[in-house]
Amino acid sequence: MTTYQQAIDALNARYADLSPRAKLTSGGRVPHFMDNVLPGVRQEDFETELKQGDGHELEDHFLAVHSSSALCVNAFAPFKTCPQLLALAGETGIPPFIFERKCPVGLNGRSNHHPPNLDLLAEDPSRIIAVESKCTEYLKPPKADFAAAYKQDIRDARREGPWFREMLECMEGPRTFRHLNVAQLIKHAFGIANIDRLEGFGPRAAKLVYLYWEPTNATDIDECLAHRSEVDKFSRRIAGGFPGFVAMTYRELWDRWDKLTEPDWLRAHVSNLRARYEVSI
Repeated sequence: MTTYQQAIDALNARYADLSPRAKLTSGGRVPHFMDNVLPGVRQEDFETELKQGDGHELEDHFLAVHSSSALCVNAFAPFKTCPQLLALAGETGIPPFIFERKCPVGLNGRSNHHPPNLDLLAEDPSRIIAVESKCTEYLKPPKADFAAAYKQDIRDARREGPWFREMLECMEGPRTFRHLNVAQLIKHAFGIANIDRLEGFGPRAAKLVYLYWEPTNATDIDECLAHRSEVDKFSRRIAGGFPGFVAMTYRELWDRWDKLTEPDWLRAHVSNLRARYEVSI
């Protein structure tokens, strides 16, 4: 059995333990998307936004117990009414945020029809903070490809930065990342860097946060160690680029939240997240 399947099985087993009356399919999917959320997560805080995304999340991926979209919603949705109390990747006083935010890259023709979707994006007049959430995806080889339009149509300042350079490496060189989906991250970065042009803002600070799940015994698992190594390598290669890039695990995020004193429900929320997602394989 692959490590990827072991991770899915462990998350499914934990869900079944916590929800003994739940009816999971053989693939670990719930009947309705609300069966996959934690206490404190309200339907009105995420349903409309996920329906407006391009991924049809609520009818498909969100139903899986190991859904990275559901993980993101479970972690952040309770902050919808108080985003200023959210702390994330060194940022505090987070602006209002939305889930499944479309970020057009600015390409021509058919390549522009399916813009990247960020799992979470917060913005105000001074900054943009985006999250790409991963659960088990990196435990199987990602597809890293770009349409030719990415090279042909991007003619602004993005072309001079390290994100564009890394895209050229992906397009023209041998594959060097086997767990980290660098193509997806680069497309997200291009979309974030294009927001100000589309919305008429002046230059703003921007940060892309790569937030990923690991089993509790990740240090014993070759694929997890290889993924961490690739994250570190990629971070160094795009250092100084726009947007900035920060990577952290969900456990690291929850450890930091445990040290906060507000909101008053946060520690109980972290406890629910740990109970659901902290499993070994």
